[in-house]
Formats: sequence, C-alpha cells, structure tokens
Amino acid sequence: MELLVIKLRLYIRGMKRKCLSYTRLSNFLKENCAEIDTDKVIRKLMDEGIIYLNNGYYYCYGKDVKKGILRKTQAGNYFIEESFCSTESNKLTVFETHLNGAIPFDEVEYNVNHAGDVVVTKILKRGMPNVVCQVREKEDGSLFIEPKRIRGKLNINLDPSVVKMIGKGNYALIKVDKDMVNGSFDGEFVKRISLNGTVSDEIALIAYANGFEIEFPEEVMEEARKIPQTVLPEEIEMYKDNDFRDEMIFSIDPVGAKDLDDAVSIKKLPNGNWEIGVHITNVSHYVKPGSHLFQHAAKNTTSLYVANTVIPLYPEILSNGIFSLNEGVDRLTKSNIYEVNQDGEIVSFRVCDSIINSKKKMNYDDVNRIILTGEVPVGYEPFVEDINEMWIVAQKMIEAAKKQGRVTIDSNELYNEYDEDGNIIESEKRQALPAQLIIEYFMVGANCKNAEYIDPKVVPFMYRVHEGPSVQKLKKAEAIIKSMNIGIDNIKELCTPKRIREFLISIQESDKFPLISRLIGSSFAKAGYSTVNNGHWGLASSKYGHTTSPDRRFSDTRNQNQMDLFNDVQAGKVTLSLADYEKLKDEVQKEAVHASMMEVKATVIEEEWERTKIVNYMKQFIGYSFIATIDDINSRYIAVTTEDGISGIATYDKVLGDNYQFHVGHFTAVGRKTKQKYKIGNYVKVTVVEVNELSGTIMFSIDQNLTKSIKDMRKGDVLKKERL
Repeated sequence: MELLVIKLRLYIRGMKRKCLSYTRLSNFLKENCAEIDTDKVIRKLMDEGIIYLNNGYYYCYGKDVKKGILRKTQAGNYFIEESFCSTESNKLTVFETHLNGAIPFDEVEYNVNHAGDVVVTKILKRGMPNVVCQVREKEDGSLFIEPKRIRGKLNINLDPSVVKMIGKGNYALIKVDKDMVNGSFDGEFVKRISLNGTVSDEIALIAYANGFEIEFPEEVMEEARKIPQTVLPEEIEMYKDNDFRDEMIFSIDPVGAKDLDDAVSIKKLPNGNWEIGVHITNVSHYVKPGSHLFQHAAKNTTSLYVANTVIPLYPEILSNGIFSLNEGVDRLTKSNIYEVNQDGEIVSFRVCDSIINSKKKMNYDDVNRIILTGEVPVGYEPFVEDINEMWIVAQKMIEAAKKQGRVTIDSNELYNEYDEDGNIIESEKRQALPAQLIIEYFMVGANCKNAEYIDPKVVPFMYRVHEGPSVQKLKKAEAIIKSMNIGIDNIKELCTPKRIREFLISIQESDKFPLISRLIGSSFAKAGYSTVNNGHWGLASSKYGHTTSPDRRFSDTRNQNQMDLFNDVQAGKVTLSLADYEKLKDEVQKEAVHASMMEVKATVIEEEWERTKIVNYMKQFIGYSFIATIDDINSRYIAVTTEDGISGIATYDKVLGDNYQFHVGHFTAVGRKTKQKYKIGNYVKVTVVEVNELSGTIMFSIDQNLTKSIKDMRKGDVLKKERL
C-alpha cells in the first residue's frame, strides 16, 4: 500500500491539473494493483487523508492538513477560522465551489490546492446538522428536497416516502450526515416547520436554519401559565428587608421595548459620592435549573431581535409580564447597590433580593433630549434632576474606564428603520448618546461586581471572557496603518488595553480614526462564556459576567441561579459536595460553550436579515455615486464602505481608468499603465452598479481617487449623492 501511495502522489502531481477523474483514478489503481476493489481502495485513501474529492476530481493532500470552523461573513462570504473565540486563529476565505457540502459552524479539515485556494476536504463534525429544506417538484412530477439559505452544493438523500409525507411546498428540518457518499449526504427527518404567522415566514426560516426554536413546547407554556402575574403577599414578606417600592426608580430602554429587565436609581450621598442602584428582574426566583423553562432557555440561549420582531427567550406572558419591570407595578428584583466616588470608581457594593415599583418607563430618545437640549417631555418633570445626575456619574465612570484601559472601537453598526413589512425606509450609522452610555456603564459596573461577588471555588460561575489581541493580526494592522503614513510604535507594545487606548486617543482627530480603530478591533478574539475566568481584555476587567439581562440571555438566568446557590451555601442552607460541585461545573461549562456558539448564530441571523434588507434598499440607488473609504484590498476585490455605512465591493474590472493589480504585502492596487495607486484608507468616488440579493453583495465601481481633494469635494455639491 505504501508503494502504491507514493506512485499515486507522483502520478497526480505529474498531471497538468494536479487531479484525476474517477475513471482515470480507477484505471491507475487497476494497472498498479489488479486484484483490488478500486472503490474500497479509494475510500481507504480518502479516510487515511491521502486524497480528497473536490468538484468530482481527486486531489492529493498537501503536506499540512489543517482543521477549522467554517463561518460566514455579514456579506455572505465563507471563511474558515482555525479556532473559535481565539485571537490566534486565521480567517481563510473559501469559495462556494470548494465547500464540498460544508455549511456554517461545521468543523472541517481543509487543504490548499495547487491554485492556492482553500478547499474543504472533510467534514469532521456538523455544527448545525439540522438544515431547513423545502419540498419541490421536478418537471417529471417527482418530489425532491431543496436546502434553503445554503450556498454551495448540498445534495441530500431522503426516503421518498418521507419527502411525500412532508408535502409539496412545505418546509422541514432535516438532519444532514457529515459523510459524503457518491456526492450526496444522507438526511434524517426531524420535524415539519409550521409557519403559523407568529413571526414572518422569512424570519422564521432564518431562525430555524440557525438552530433556534421559535415556538415554545406545551410543557414550557404550561409552566409559564402557572407562574403568578403579580407579586404575592408572601413574596413581599420574604423580601421586606429590601423593599424599595417607594424609591425613585425608573427604566430607560429603546422606544417600543416591552421586555424591561433593568431599572436604575441614584442618590447623592453626604460624602459627595453617589449611590447607584441597578435593579434587575429576578428571573431565578421563578425559573429553576431542571425546569422546562430553564431547559428551553438553555437551548435557545438568547432572545432574537430581527427588524420589528422579537423571538423571546421566555414566553411573552412572562417576558412582557411578571419578568418585565413595567411602570407602576410591584416586581421582584436583584438590586445591585454600589457607591461611585468623584473619580468614577466603585468603592463599595452589595447585591440583594428586593422589591421595586418602577415610577416611569422612559426611552432613550426622551432622556437624550433632556440631557442634550434641556427639553423636558411631558411626564418627565420629576425625574430631570436624577437623569442629569446620572449623566454626570456616567461621564466620570467613562473617564475612569479610559484610565483603566478600556478599549472603545469605532463601530460601523447601522441603525435601520423598518416599515410594517420589514423593509428598510432609512439607514444611518448608530451613535452612542448619553442615555445609552448611562445604561451601558451602570450595567457593566454591576456585571463586574457580581463576578467578583461569587467565589468560584464555592459555586461555579459563567464568566464572560475576552482574550487580548493576536500579535499576528496586530502586525497586519500595523502594516496597513503604516501604509496610510500614520506613525505607530512596535505593535507588540500595543498588547495591553491601556496602550491601545493611548494610541487610539493619539489619532482620534485623524479622519482615518474609524478605519484604524476597526482594523485594530479586528485583531481581537470574540468574547465568549466559560467557567474558567480569563478576564475581559476589552473591558480591562479581571472578572466579568453577564447578570443584568436574565429576561433576554440564558447566561444571566444561570448566573442569577448561581448567586442564589452561593448565598445558600454561605448561609449553611445547602451543602455542595466535591462530586456535586464538579458535576455542576461540567454542566455550566457545557452551557457556556453552547451559549457562546448560539450568540454567534444570533448575530448571523440579525446580520443576514439586515444585509438582505440593505441590499434590497440599495436597489433604488443603482447608478448613484457616493463618497466611500477603502476598507480592504485583496487579490479579488477592493472592499469599500460609504460615508453612510453601506459596505460593498468593487472587483478589479470595475476599477475605472486602468488595469489594476493587487500588490501583496503593500495592501495596494496599482494601475499597470498609469501607476496610479489605491490604498486602504483612501477616499474614493464609487457608483452602485449592481446588487445581488442571492449573495447579499452590493457591487460598486470605483470611479476616482478623492483622497487629495476630499475637502474640496465636500464643500461643493459635486457628487450625485443622496443621503441614505
């Protein structure tokens, strides 16, 4: 066999295309070993990692076969990440023709072929085995299943009787095997998908395609209906030592929010400091580990917010009812009470089970009007002093966070306003305004202190962890930044939050700040959950855990339960043996890994929906020109983002004026005749030439480099541009 493998490798590498068809491979094997079953040998060669199949042709593996996770960008492009939530993982683009049946979140083996393209050679584990499929009809009248929201080729074998049972035009979840047999994957029926109109069909299919359930099983609903919708007298008696119902407590949320899981309060102390109250709905009072409500929340892990639609973590009778800190009603809470000094530092903290009665349901828009313009909406008059005082404290906390080294990255996030049909009617870059910052910093303070409150040696805790930046990725950012003629110290010295913040502050006045900020931000790992506390690098916090959104995140529900257990253990009410502790830690860690993955999937759903709608929205601007910034340049296209935050690409045939080529290492595109250069960070005039709804791509042409003349261009009305 060893000699046969050597001969085969030499034979394939001697071929012009470096590959063999099935017929040629079979003939080669028969010629070199006549007494064998060629199909069995081919399978053995594939299983042992000698050859792999791609687009019907067999290739030899290169020297290094690697593993990774298949992921998808917001624009719908696929890439392999060598490890999940790690700073040292590379992102390698994979084209549709090289997916070979892999779908997002699959763990795969991959190799680089003779053309330099990344090729999925084997699916090791399905990250999301259940695929949404629709039953379709062929011209001859026979039925087949068609995977939905899947790019690339994915042929699924399913028993014809099952296909008939699902029914023409209907949808179903099909569990897809990881092993390809003769170009197809075996499928197993999971369940029919009921599109009952509780959310739009399109949103329902996106949710199901990413592993979320949009319906609550009857056993979950039965538990929910048994929970009282008002605070009971015996519960008031239970928490009477922390009865805050007469205090000036109120909620601040987006306009239209119904699931209000946090409220805030403030008091000026005699010593000049402030007492901040962060009051969180006490979900763990009602939802206990092992219950159907808990188990369903552990599966979905998060509420989904898509356009004007919410798919809640808990049934609405709870999330908008007893769990919601609605105005004028008694609610059970966990109150985080902490003292903030004049330097914005938290100098004391306590957390307790409590009762509140919110005095006002506020929204961000109204609170921002009070702070920024002094205009007081009707009904807000009694709260103006507290609101302005909160903004004073939040600013001090922001300054303290800066000194500590907290990193703030400029965001390209868009705020989209939707009509009743879920279509975008206006899109603009999102801004962090005072009301949002008050809530953000007050909640972060509570989350940090709660993570410090629990001793993980007594009770395991689900930490929110975030690794520091990858030196490898920072070096790439350094090279790009230097190509913009912006001075930067040795990138290795920027590996602490404080140093990165100092660098970002030093270039804050540069028009390149947003781009450079995002470049550095891209070197960070994604935050995730773990029972092992590795700190939160971006927040410059040694301990951090989510506890302030238990109505919307399972991690917070779990941590509330862990806080209850910790208090009981400390009070001697519960004894936790070493075996029980280890079993619980293993359970929480598994939940943490799952929650990390589901969080990414939730982001994919929201981004996929928004991208679909943005692409549809941009149809009206085909032929219109915009000012944009070059975000990235590679061998296949130039990526740009308009001043309004709309991202897209220009392939080299759409870069006007010359035949442009990519220069590796310099991150530039250079004209063959004119020697004109386009660099990352350049301002350019672009025109929308095409929008592709299937791929989610907005195609631009690059018409002109505006970098030198951008100031003059902005003064005049030169561009045929309309505000998005």
